[in-house]
Amino acid sequence: MCSHSSERHGPELDLAGVQVVVRDRAMVQAECVRRKLLCGESGDGDKAVPQDFNLVPEGWGGYVCPWIKAMATAYPCLQEIRLKRMVITDDCLDLIAKSFKNFRVLVLTSCEGFTTDGLAAIAANCRNLRELDLRENEVDDICGHWISQFPDSNTSLVSLNISCLTNEVNLSALERLVSRCPNLQTLRLNRAVPLDGLANLLRAAPQLVELGTGAYTAEMRPEVFSNLAAAFSGCKQLKSLSGFWDVLPSYLPAVYPICSKLTSLNLSYATIQSPDLIKLVSQCVSLQRLWVLDYIEDAGLDVLAASCCPKLQSVLYFCRQMSNAALNTIARNRPNMTRFRLCIIEPKTPDYLTLQPLDAGFGAIVQHCKNLQRLSLSGLLTDRCF
Repeated sequence: MCSHSSERHGPELDLAGVQVVVRDRAMVQAECVRRKLLCGESGDGDKAVPQDFNLVPEGWGGYVCPWIKAMATAYPCLQEIRLKRMVITDDCLDLIAKSFKNFRVLVLTSCEGFTTDGLAAIAANCRNLRELDLRENEVDDICGHWISQFPDSNTSLVSLNISCLTNEVNLSALERLVSRCPNLQTLRLNRAVPLDGLANLLRAAPQLVELGTGAYTAEMRPEVFSNLAAAFSGCKQLKSLSGFWDVLPSYLPAVYPICSKLTSLNLSYATIQSPDLIKLVSQCVSLQRLWVLDYIEDAGLDVLAASCCPKLQSVLYFCRQMSNAALNTIARNRPNMTRFRLCIIEPKTPDYLTLQPLDAGFGAIVQHCKNLQRLSLSGLLTDRCF
């Protein structure tokens, strides 16, 4: 240890960002109870809320331990806990690990207060764990060997997300864990996982559907490239890619063999310059969702509109400049988009080519995208936009 010393749904409890789902067939059959208590909105993971922009004051509360203690007594058959923007300690994680004997799912989003010692307790004691999802948490990453606490008997993982951790994990222990979980579909690595270790992980889990890479950079060596390209080629089910920290462009073609099948590409952490980004995106002809930074530039958006097939439905784009011409190109070539979210960093920024408001561009989006469900506006606009 790193520390120093055909199923039915049961009652559901939602408490100010805490969602607890109890799965107990006998209880459901006897009571047929569904309880839901709403004390604030936890967010749906795709909504801009103040908490996501560091506007929540420090020490605001959100301590989950009292709820876990109550649940440990009242619901010993608890199988799933999903928390967002809560404070959870190592002691609380240890209580979860030892109180709920058939615990299966732990999802922590934007939480704080715990270390990798707490994760070690979850790994060691939750023998039937199916999902460990750590999303953008503030974790005191004191020991990379916590991953080795998963027992050899644990073969049930379906989803593992460690992307928010900062330090190296025990790569050999991670490889062993991945290789003995035949149903693993989602694997999201942290930045400290080296590129030359990615190929072994892919070979151990060719059934992956969603992958978040670690650091995508290394000294350029032909054997590393060919090894990585072969490993990607073996992942026939891969539909979603993310990660790509610290990209060395020379290694990007290694993912080309699987790009045509990708429906989701998240490059929100990728500092890939426009020419290399254009080459990558042009390979992804089946995209339905793309997350990209402004490195793509107008030229990249033109290629995106021309090369991605009409299945592209959702775009979230953070940038410093935009033009009406680019918005028009997207609108005319992708009329079936359901979500278009543009965030120009500086408020009231005009078309950088003409210095005019972006009325015409956003007007084109609304006019051509008849199935639009979500539209986020930014930049300089007037009341003539729509």
